Amino acid sequence: LVNKFKREYEGRWEYRSIRCLEKQAVWDFLDRWYTHRIKEEGNGEETLEYEIKGIHEVLQNCFTIDHYIGGIFIDGKLEAFSIGAYNPREEMASISIEKGNPNVPGIYQVINQEFLLHEFPQAKLVNREDDMGLQGLRKAKESYNPIGFARKYMVLQKDFQGYEKYLTDKYEKDVEEYE
Repeated sequence: LVNKFKREYEGRWEYRSIRCLEKQAVWDFLDRWYTHRIKEEGNGEETLEYEIKGIHEVLQNCFTIDHYIGGIFIDGKLEAFSIGAYNPREEMASISIEKGNPNVPGIYQVINQEFLLHEFPQAKLVNREDDMGLQGLRKAKESYNPIGFARKYMVLQKDFQGYEKYLTDKYEKDVEEYE
């Protein structure tokens, strides 16, 4: 998909690091992305709104957090972006957020590749973070042949009223599946 994308958009696309002062391009993209997800895919508005608010929070605090932002621009318009950080002790890039225009085949693979090449060329490991239990996202992340999976834990206060409804074996099943 990367080669197909590069052939199809040859001379029309570019990777750019996005600085805090350029965050409006990301907000404009998120508006388009959100509208598409609601209209075309019928995904839950409430969940998407929380996701958008979280990204806005990161962008609003851009000057105070140690994250990098990069984007793929086609014909001068942002069509995908990633936000991530680097852990020098572990030589690991952590990709926290990645969004792309679903109507552009290969855009996710290209932003993934270009973001790592430009922002974290020294990284030996990449943490693609949680798949949130979404099968499509899990399949995409597994296609990169991960070397391992993080163990997850849940901590609950014992005297918390109604804690039973929060207990789940979902994470335990996930861990068992990959052991």
